[in-house]
Amino acid sequence: MHRRSAAVVIIMSSAMLTSCASPEFVAVSDGRFVLGGRPHYFTGVNFWQGMNLAVNGPGGDRRRLGKELDHLKQLGVGNLRVMAASEGPNTEPFRITPALMVAPREYDALVFDGLDYLVAQIGARGMRAVMVLNNFWEWSGGMAQYVSWHEKTPIPYPADYDWKKFCAYATRFYACEPCQNWFRDHIATVINRTNSYTGRAYREEPAIFAWELANEPRYYPAGWIDETARYIKSLDENHLVTTGSEGSVGGDFISTHDSRHIDYTTIHIWPQNWGWYDPENPATYAIAEENARDYFRRHTDAAQKLGKPLVLEEFGLARDWEPLHDCYDPAGPTTLRDRFFSAMFEEVLASASSGGPAGGANIWAWSGQARPGDAWTGDPPHEKPGWYSVFDTDASTLAIVAGHSRDMSALTKADTPKSPHMELNIGTATLADVLRVFGKPLECRWGDRKFSLGNRPERYVLEYPGYFSVYMKSDRVVELRHHAPGFVFQGRIQVGSSLEEVLEVTGPPTLTAVGKPNEFLDGVLYKDIDGAKGYCYYGRSEQGVRFFFSGYKITALYLTNGIYRAPRDLLVRPQREEPDESFMEDLRWKDVSKRNFSDQKTLAPAIWFNQKTVWPPPARLPAGCDPKTLLVRAMNPGLGVREIHRKGITGKGVNVGIIDQPMYLDHPEFSGKIVAYHDVGCGSKSSMHGPAVASLLVGANCGTAPGARVYYAAAPSWTADAAYQAKALDWIVEQNADLPAWNKIRVVSVSAAPSGPGSPFDKNQETWDRACARAEAAGILVLDCTTHRGFIGACWYDAKDPENVAQCTPGYPGMAFMPMPGRLLVPASPRTTAEERDKGECAYQYCGRGGLSWAIPYCAGVLALGWELRPDLPGQQMRDLLFQSAHLRKDGAKIINPPEFIRLVRAAKAPP
Repeated sequence: MHRRSAAVVIIMSSAMLTSCASPEFVAVSDGRFVLGGRPHYFTGVNFWQGMNLAVNGPGGDRRRLGKELDHLKQLGVGNLRVMAASEGPNTEPFRITPALMVAPREYDALVFDGLDYLVAQIGARGMRAVMVLNNFWEWSGGMAQYVSWHEKTPIPYPADYDWKKFCAYATRFYACEPCQNWFRDHIATVINRTNSYTGRAYREEPAIFAWELANEPRYYPAGWIDETARYIKSLDENHLVTTGSEGSVGGDFISTHDSRHIDYTTIHIWPQNWGWYDPENPATYAIAEENARDYFRRHTDAAQKLGKPLVLEEFGLARDWEPLHDCYDPAGPTTLRDRFFSAMFEEVLASASSGGPAGGANIWAWSGQARPGDAWTGDPPHEKPGWYSVFDTDASTLAIVAGHSRDMSALTKADTPKSPHMELNIGTATLADVLRVFGKPLECRWGDRKFSLGNRPERYVLEYPGYFSVYMKSDRVVELRHHAPGFVFQGRIQVGSSLEEVLEVTGPPTLTAVGKPNEFLDGVLYKDIDGAKGYCYYGRSEQGVRFFFSGYKITALYLTNGIYRAPRDLLVRPQREEPDESFMEDLRWKDVSKRNFSDQKTLAPAIWFNQKTVWPPPARLPAGCDPKTLLVRAMNPGLGVREIHRKGITGKGVNVGIIDQPMYLDHPEFSGKIVAYHDVGCGSKSSMHGPAVASLLVGANCGTAPGARVYYAAAPSWTADAAYQAKALDWIVEQNADLPAWNKIRVVSVSAAPSGPGSPFDKNQETWDRACARAEAAGILVLDCTTHRGFIGACWYDAKDPENVAQCTPGYPGMAFMPMPGRLLVPASPRTTAEERDKGECAYQYCGRGGLSWAIPYCAGVLALGWELRPDLPGQQMRDLLFQSAHLRKDGAKIINPPEFIRLVRAAKAPP
């Protein structure tokens, strides 16, 4: 690991490899790690300093080493990436000291004894070590030191992180024959060495997972990887061999790993070092995570084609930068680091559990008990201590590591059923079981909030294609939910079956409640709930099933206990070159000009792209499909809104509020419409979310109320602290107090759920509810995503007929939902929104599947249209008129109907 930059495009090729070894050693079979004939997955850390910490002499601390290994073992860590090489002399700067090799072929006996002790202690705990044999970078001596020994020239250490001269110097290692001979001698010395504590030669040590050619080798000539790996294999047939590559950032990933002597692939991911992320600007995190996920997925695709496992063996992020702490301070928070670790673990788990190539991940880097100023923190000598160190007091981070360890361990222990109909035991099946059977979900959500798998709440729902979802609590399956035909209950009933058929199979209810609210009592048939004919509910706990009906037909079938045999079409499918149309695919800022979409009827309904997406020529796009046309058409709010605008009703002069993430104010969509802007603790410049919601409310092309005026409060939702949102709302109330009675702020759009069931905010939820009460007392209607006080749900309109309210569908493209009484459904898909990631780069993005976040500002804008006509109507009356004017579907869903709303507003009587 080191500071790095630049990226190289991956070029794909394919190869297959199977390595065989004794049952004591990890091997590769059919592109996966195996141990003793069973799948092998791991969670690991980088513990590069282990050899020196194990020295029984200067620099060593064996007591601490034992505690560190025990702590890692308790976390479920089973793989440690360690240096099995370091080169002297010890007088050089930025260097591990004492070095293992003080001069060519000359070793420090105490340090070599430390390596023996480390391997023995790792093995005694049932853990395994990746042994790194060289380093492209200066912090252990590495290739530059070999060159210096041969040429007798000083190493040009980088000044001000200008690495060009240093890299050119280190690269001379590959063409230096004496250097290569010394390096091979070192390889042979280590592999053939007898461990003084175990009595075994290293080549026979089960505690060794693999030999790694070097840490992040770069600029190597063709053949060096293959020749070096072949030499290692000639000395040791038991252990795996890998490269230590960063992936495409460090060279061509495919050619680096296609040697038959390389058993598995490696990648590293460094968002800050690669220029994706700035700790002092938290708003840069979102795109950094997107880039990291994309980098991982592209490399897993390549590893799949090579037929080899993949290990994410380095990834890290700095601590949060806050006023009281910098990103090196061990007392500083780890909010974004935890999100990053969760995201990467989620990608690893999803690949592994669905049969993909991912086999494990090693976080960078374990510091444990050490603190800045102590010996052997997790940051190498050339870097500031604390930058990427994971300390033993980082409780939230360690909980994430331990949780991932349990998930990966479950995969290792699970036997994959041979039957094509895989089984789950509802109530005891775990998340790992679900991922094994169904693969990675489209999304993880609770209520209207989305989560990563690595940062999941206690309760969550996993959404899958085919209108199928899994309700989880504490990582155990609670319900399996079908919203489309496919699963057949008792051999007769499925979604679409009639109420009469259900009663024939399950038996009559103990009581029938007609026209009453649904209280979900077991055995009670709730018929025509709240007077809505055909809207029914019936649950039988002893049979492990619940039914929801619309039009007296099953619209949802929930299984609550028993053994579940998954229908064949829900099982994990082999990965395809192109994604299923039902999947969300993020193509923003990507070059897909070499892909072929022509075999699809249309682009995926849930696709996400922007004006920076580079598309293939029309011949390789679906017939008649033009992404630019899609983007322009989706600017239209639909449902008659533009016709209302043509009549001169635009929300002109109406004051509205927005609480969302930070943004610049110069985008043409809303330039001049933000009359006041207030930052409540963001400390950053812009985001994806802020410009989007502003454009959906007051955008000149995208907005429902382009004439309205906005009081905008930027609040950091990524802190999960609702106090920021509450302060933002209080600021809006303060602004409102200074406005004349005839021109008050009418509504506030909040695309977040700062409180209530399913809220991702885990701090100060009650402050949000109190702030809402204050706002409502001031006459301001607050629209948010909460489940207990919010009243808006999402729907999507027919892109070919966007004005037709009767063609709106509840939910999102590829993800339908049961209509919820008391919810007004508002179009969230497909929509085009404003985008300004970098100052002055004003553009647009197309969201094929927008979330509830897009529906909230849409509704706020429609309300502003009404207030332009009738400023005398209060917020509660406006809300009632929205529901009274809504289009009622046969299934009971209520869809916002702007023209009818305007008609009722005109005719409404003001309260006395």
